[in-house]
Amino acid sequence: MKPDIAKLIVLHGFGNWRGLKVDLAVPVGRIIPQRSLTWLRNYASLNNRPLIWTENLRANGKFTGQQSVHGFGPPEFQQEVRESFVKHEGDAMRILGTMSAAPAIPPSRPLAA
Repeated sequence: MKPDIAKLIVLHGFGNWRGLKVDLAVPVGRIIPQRSLTWLRNYASLNNRPLIWTENLRANGKFTGQQSVHGFGPPEFQQEVRESFVKHEGDAMRILGTMSAAPAIPPSRPLAA
């Protein structure tokens, strides 16, 4: 996936969650286009890799420097991403840091939407 065409940058295996590699996707611009996000979710499901992606927030037509953070994977992973988002005020790097500290226990079922 070329960033200039897909409008995103993917950092494969940027974190770990319960023994699984977690990929991080960040947009080139405000958001990841739906077509690229759909491809990423399919890739995550097929390869059993939880995914975190961000969206850059804007106010009054300007980027604020803040991000919203989203997770795709098992419900437990999604819940941890939501809780980390609140705890770390949306800081994607700190959220991934908490994912890396999780115990290496594989999920009981494959990734789901």
